[in-house]
Amino acid sequence: MKTNSLAKLRFEKFMYNRLAVAGFIMMMLIILACVLAPLFTPYDPSYIDVTIKELPPSSEHLLGTDRLGRDILARLLYGGRVSIWIGLSSAVGACLIGVVLGCISGYFGGKLDQVLLYISEIFMTFPRYLLVLICVGLVGQSMSNIIFIFIATGWSGTMRIVRGKIMSLKQESFVESCLANGVSGWSIMFRHLLPNTLGPVIVDMTLSVAGCILAEAGLSFLGMGVAADVPTWGNIINAAKRLDIIQNMPLLWISPGLAISLFVLSINFFGDGLRDVFDPAQ
Repeated sequence: MKTNSLAKLRFEKFMYNRLAVAGFIMMMLIILACVLAPLFTPYDPSYIDVTIKELPPSSEHLLGTDRLGRDILARLLYGGRVSIWIGLSSAVGACLIGVVLGCISGYFGGKLDQVLLYISEIFMTFPRYLLVLICVGLVGQSMSNIIFIFIATGWSGTMRIVRGKIMSLKQESFVESCLANGVSGWSIMFRHLLPNTLGPVIVDMTLSVAGCILAEAGLSFLGMGVAADVPTWGNIINAAKRLDIIQNMPLLWISPGLAISLFVLSINFFGDGLRDVFDPAQ
């Protein structure tokens, strides 16, 4: 009953935050539009037809076509799938690693804690863009490489958040009660302590999604991200960086830029709302 009351209180508090609710609705609308892309456009985002290149917006091509004859709306929706997938998978992967290592580090402490902290500091010192540049030079452009680097350089912050919470929670009396009843350390960590840290972890993960999407867009714009033949929001902007396209075909760069801005802004509003909900000081 108490758990249901707390969940109801948090839900009501979240619904009272209009910016958070608006952010959640906008985020879900963009995700649904990308997932249901075939319902909004019948065109293949990679199909090239030079006979219809650089067409203005019309009933057949709502946002027009680019200089290779590809439908801009199709590339925008299908590209959103890739960009959002990179952001979500990178944030979730980094969060899982950070949560596991943070639990181990905070609960056991001692030399193991020092070693894990030292390892996290090493990974935090690696510049993300330099690693991507090296990876592109060695094995070429790939979405899996981008996700791997984002995960490898993104788990340290989550680990420190979980570690700090675990170190404070393990001093509570219920932990001593579990130990007295023969409960193993792993069970205490993941069944009793970890659920109490999920609030700030969820908030951190939502904000990491926005950061990864922006990073992917920046890397793709510079030609170091996902391969150019794969539609992403960053690659669409990269294809529009010529001065004549910027002047004569504004929809080619305005539409993906607006999509990135709205999605990142909605995630930030949603994350801020979750932070207020899970903050015990509020």
